[in-house]
Amino acid sequence: MKRLFAILCLVAVFSSVCAEPELRLNLAPATRLVLPNGLTLLVRERHDIDNVGVYLMVGAGQLTEEESQMGITNLLQNYLLEVPVENFHEGATAIESKGGMIASSTGPDSAEIDEDVTSSEFPFAIKVLSDLTHQHQVDPRLFQNAKENTLDEIRRTGEESYQVLYSFFLQEFYSFHPYKVPVIGLANTVKGLKPQDVNDYYQRYYVPNNMVLAVVGNIETDRVIKLVSHYFSDMEKRPLRSKNIYYQPILDEQKQIQLQESGNIAWLFVGFSAPELKNEDYPSMEVINSILGAGLSSRIWLSIREKRGLSYELGSQYSAREGPSHFVIYVATSPENLRESRTHLLKEVDRIRKEPLTPEEMEITRRRLIGQFILQLETNLAQAKFLAWSELMGLGTTYDETYIHLIRTVTSADVERVAKKYLDDYILISVE
Repeated sequence: MKRLFAILCLVAVFSSVCAEPELRLNLAPATRLVLPNGLTLLVRERHDIDNVGVYLMVGAGQLTEEESQMGITNLLQNYLLEVPVENFHEGATAIESKGGMIASSTGPDSAEIDEDVTSSEFPFAIKVLSDLTHQHQVDPRLFQNAKENTLDEIRRTGEESYQVLYSFFLQEFYSFHPYKVPVIGLANTVKGLKPQDVNDYYQRYYVPNNMVLAVVGNIETDRVIKLVSHYFSDMEKRPLRSKNIYYQPILDEQKQIQLQESGNIAWLFVGFSAPELKNEDYPSMEVINSILGAGLSSRIWLSIREKRGLSYELGSQYSAREGPSHFVIYVATSPENLRESRTHLLKEVDRIRKEPLTPEEMEITRRRLIGQFILQLETNLAQAKFLAWSELMGLGTTYDETYIHLIRTVTSADVERVAKKYLDDYILISVE
């Protein structure tokens, strides 16, 4: 009787999941325009919210950095927000004075500046962005401030256990590839950078034909085109250097590294090869990440934390990049629970490689991923970021719908195939 009741409950749950309406984005199409100088402009009108998200993305990052200058992109990004604009000491102060926000960031494959402003202040925001990207010579004083801030960022990151382990994994996994260091760079290379180095790098890569500018919000497309053309059309197109990366890291064996550190917290860090962004296996790995370690309903959370109470902190991260990518799982536990945590972590990895997922688990995971994706694109700034990123990565302006379609079509057989392909060999780092 209990078995029959359980089967009936399972059928009821699966039926309710399948009966739910299909999740959709329903976003307005984006207008795409390439200016004569090569700058790509993307505009999506959204008049239900009175603000505008602006996202400038540059094709500069670790793949464009020389080994002796690793971290130069991040340093330059920090420098740009130090540059005076209008009657203000810096871009951040200028935008904030109008009730908006501005930030810069650096990823492995791109450098970004974003602004979030009201529609009435949009012309001012475009003027500020233009001022920041029209640099003729790096100011030595501002450069020194940016360098000190960058070195402080590197120092603070070096005090975080997870970041230290992640950096160690990157060095072991990528070895001779530019991705081998954190995007913020290393202290010894950043210390050696000079104003002229940053200026040369800026002149080489911060050019219009290497930029995407995305605008989403309560603004008319014709007005955006007019303003952007006015402020950016004088930037000159320049030839871009090719990204010649000959070394492609591939794990073909299991590697285990044990580190000793005094303290009452032990760490377990396991890293695998993973499909790059444009690989056909990308959506399946997204599903694997969600099932194994992303969130409180993931298998690793339920097995290690919920059921056995072995961990303080755990999770997984799939870093899909333009180049060779990786997938990592981490666990923070007590030294006496390290061995047991490792056993159950590897058991869950082996399980997803060998046991097919049930139809209901597949459906729940697909809906969770799609639902999270839709929530992430709620704001105008988030939509502008996704548009710029999709364009820069060569995925197109409709990749938001494409992503949902790809996730929706992942099958249990796909997950098993991709898990067997990538989750066999690994680098395991334990600290106790």
